[in-house]
Amino acid sequence: MQVYDFAFPQYSYNYISDIDVLGDGEFWLTYYQTNSYGSDTGGKIFRFSDDMIHQEWILEKGVKCVSILANNDVWFGGKSGYIWHYDGYNLLQVNSSCTFEINGMVMLSTQLGWAVGSNGVLKYVFGRK
Repeated sequence: MQVYDFAFPQYSYNYISDIDVLGDGEFWLTYYQTNSYGSDTGGKIFRFSDDMIHQEWILEKGVKCVSILANNDVWFGGKSGYIWHYDGYNLLQVNSSCTFEINGMVMLSTQLGWAVGSNGVLKYVFGRK
């Protein structure tokens, strides 16, 4: 069993919010950040493989969840209904009619997925082709 030991800033109001793994050992995680008053101060996305961080993005809005379909098809959800998509080259914000905080997301295909959020909301999500 491989054990990964990565150091992240430890503050009582910042935390790793989600992780998803591909069968080839690659995994992605989201890191949610707030200030001591609980206000969103952004977030980070990390892509790991081969026992190291390969990519890191810093976002202005908090990112809470990740759903991986393939190395070039990774989805993220976060505060205020923000959705991002990684296509293997770029991390782009996707137009979303969501306004609630997305706490969990499962994409079944590039065009079909589900998101859950604040106040018990369940949202059917259409991806992009």
